[in-house]
Amino acid sequence: WAQPAAQAPDAGWFHYANINVVVLGTIIERVSGQRFDRYMKAEVLTPLGMVGGYHPAVDLSDAEAQHLATLYRKSPDGGVHWNPAGPWVPQGPDRSATPPVPIERLNAYEIGSNAGVFGPQGNLRTSVRSLTRLMQMLLQRGTLDGVRVLRATTVDAMLTPQWSLAPPDRPRNGDTDNDLFQRWGLGPQLFTGQGGSPGRGDRIGAAPGGLTGAGHLGEAWGLCAGFVFDPHTHQGLIYIIGGVGASPEDHLGTRSAFYIWEEQILQALTQRALLQIGG
Repeated sequence: WAQPAAQAPDAGWFHYANINVVVLGTIIERVSGQRFDRYMKAEVLTPLGMVGGYHPAVDLSDAEAQHLATLYRKSPDGGVHWNPAGPWVPQGPDRSATPPVPIERLNAYEIGSNAGVFGPQGNLRTSVRSLTRLMQMLLQRGTLDGVRVLRATTVDAMLTPQWSLAPPDRPRNGDTDNDLFQRWGLGPQLFTGQGGSPGRGDRIGAAPGGLTGAGHLGEAWGLCAGFVFDPHTHQGLIYIIGGVGASPEDHLGTRSAFYIWEEQILQALTQRALLQIGG
């Protein structure tokens, strides 16, 4: 796929993609000589005291596997048609009845060939409690409980803006998903608190400016999730929705490009938790 000249990478054009994380995972394999799933377990998850991994059949104990969630949508065909009055349809294995199975053909897998087989862009199976450990490490610039996982300069670089949406009077410089994407670092999205109009902006919470900071959003197979932290105030929030009952694109927020159910959760979290803590 070739971009128009005005949207070439060296012109600062932004377009969200998952392939960059797959490439990064493959580079990790080439440099470390380890499979991506094993590297992440040994170098990130275990040092941080996080449960789970990128290969659930191997990385989860039997007890942990029983807590795997099933994702749902009220859609019989994967989100093409919706029936809000209908039943909840599992969007993949029903984890109440089906345990995780090993990834196929790993015996023939060549390390450094394509880490996408482990889903580095979104296949981590873990808990909200474990994600709070990851967030605490980032808030503490790379350390947790005396264990250094990342250099402080690495965390700082991750949170340094690499791309920002051009002002309205300048030519468009990105595909921003209704201006949900306003700024990006080395990996994390950087939230600016812009918004206020229906279906547009990255505002988190009702107040102008909202919660700013860094993190990432997740959306797949009914899942809607967010991981956002402010390194200046040391506040953060995590939410996970395990299924939606109607077309998300038809239910955008009243003051942001978040879906209406995300917006309501974020408003409750910021007003009833973060603002009280800050006060």
